[in-house]
Amino acid sequence: MKGKFAGEWTSYKRNVAGEIEIASTWKDTVTAGEPIISDKMVYVNVHTDYTFDNLQLDPFSLDFKEGFYVDNNKVKDRFFSTGGEIIKMIQLDKNTFAYSQKMHQNEFTQMRFFTGIEGFHTIIKVESMEKRQEIHRITRLTTIQYYNEKEEIVTTQFVSLKGYHKRIAL
Repeated sequence: MKGKFAGEWTSYKRNVAGEIEIASTWKDTVTAGEPIISDKMVYVNVHTDYTFDNLQLDPFSLDFKEGFYVDNNKVKDRFFSTGGEIIKMIQLDKNTFAYSQKMHQNEFTQMRFFTGIEGFHTIIKVESMEKRQEIHRITRLTTIQYYNEKEEIVTTQFVSLKGYHKRIAL
């Protein structure tokens, strides 16, 4: 997991007509440090720098941890931790991981679901080798329950984020 990665991303939102459209695009650089090993986990500290294609959005940085729990010297569940929240990833097969996350209240407004009741993101991460280059492809499926203009509860689901990280250095 140690290394440096570069990525390109697109996020999506609902427009005034109720259709899904591009919300923003950006590039990021991810640096994962030396592995930290304890009897309960192996993880790396990760630093990410984001630069948006829309120059009105300021660049920013994010730090988190990503790794695996270990038990009796056996690798167990994968996780990442940001802002004090630990999120367990479920391994679906050798190179595919998934997790679900409840939406934060401010995301309803960002995605233009102003009458949002509840929402969840389901994230799929597939790690692969393509032409001898490591690539992590990530897609986020968002499910939102909200009130429509008739004050009926409606549920919608759409791809709200797509992107990838390519390894650029060890």
